[in-house]
Amino acid sequence: MTTTSAPPLRIGKSAVRALGILALATGALESVVTPTLPLLRRELDMSHSEGALLSIVLLVTGALITPVAGKLGDRYGGKRVLVRLMVVVCAGGLVSALAPSLPVLLLGQILQGAMVGALPLSFILVREHLAEGESKVAIGVVSGLFVGGTMAGTLAAGPVAEGLSRHWMFALPT
Repeated sequence: MTTTSAPPLRIGKSAVRALGILALATGALESVVTPTLPLLRRELDMSHSEGALLSIVLLVTGALITPVAGKLGDRYGGKRVLVRLMVVVCAGGLVSALAPSLPVLLLGQILQGAMVGALPLSFILVREHLAEGESKVAIGVVSGLFVGGTMAGTLAAGPVAEGLSRHWMFALPT
């Protein structure tokens, strides 16, 4: 008895574009704190150690959430978990953008750390719904847009924070 696997479900180019935009925005959100630490330290009256905490809290949260997000994605479906993660990330972006103090900004960054779990989930979704050759290209595009978002966030964070305010450097990518 031979078993045949069903062909992958097709997702449209618009879905891959949406994942790419997600990767671009998450890359930007991940990278805005470090180049603006002097401004954040000045405006929020932070010490050097508090600045270091602020710069790593998002990544620590991401390291903790990524395996949990993968497990939940396997159990409940990657799309469902990805959408919920993005709701948490948007809430974190809003909290970070409106933060009047360091503790509130830290909370926003913790919530935004959920975005680190979103990238692997997007790869899983692409592999599940595209043929092998197409999925390799889509994963490359999504990865490239994440890196592009990181570069854009790093380059734009300072001018946005200085020209508009520190609040906008979180609000724009969110």
